[in-house]
Amino acid sequence: MKQNNQGHEKNSCSNRFNAFHSALKIAAKGNTTISCGNVVRTQLDWKRLSDSERKKHSDIFDQEEEAREKLKAFIQEHKTFNTPVEAVVEIGVPHEVIVDTADKQSADLIIIGAYGRGHQEGKFIGSKLQKVLRNAQCPVLAVKKPMNGNDLRKMVFASLFNEESKPAFTRMKPLIKQLRCAVHFLFVNTPNKFVNTVEAEHKCRNMQ
Repeated sequence: MKQNNQGHEKNSCSNRFNAFHSALKIAAKGNTTISCGNVVRTQLDWKRLSDSERKKHSDIFDQEEEAREKLKAFIQEHKTFNTPVEAVVEIGVPHEVIVDTADKQSADLIIIGAYGRGHQEGKFIGSKLQKVLRNAQCPVLAVKKPMNGNDLRKMVFASLFNEESKPAFTRMKPLIKQLRCAVHFLFVNTPNKFVNTVEAEHKCRNMQ
């Protein structure tokens, strides 16, 4: 894999460890680099601001410097495998920064904590993760707890197995090869688009 992009926000410690630990486990299975990202949250359109406009927000520069120091210390503390890790600190809206960084680096995978700041009990995934899932051009792995080696042996691809599904599976193939895992196809049958078993199995076979 070219890149294994792992993103998190400032101050989400448990998610940060879970995602980074999982990234290391995946990276250990092949020739992979990790970009470990920390996002300083702001609603300002930071990239479009002029230098003079940015200078008016000294508090953001202070947060950026603090984020760099904390991220460097975090990587040094938790890095356990002989895997190249790049520290990346950006300013902006978290989900936008994560997706943009992954695009720029041609990442093969985004690893992110399932929950972020402001998580509400009972919600399956956080709102930031939902936005990353909708906009990312590469596979996204949402992590609820640290993964171990056994977690990387099987993968489920759930789909309608139509033409629109093929690009998603194509993007997953480098990851499947990297992990050397078994893939199980799960046909999602719905009342509005119900198909019989024979047709469903035919669609699954055509995806391979």
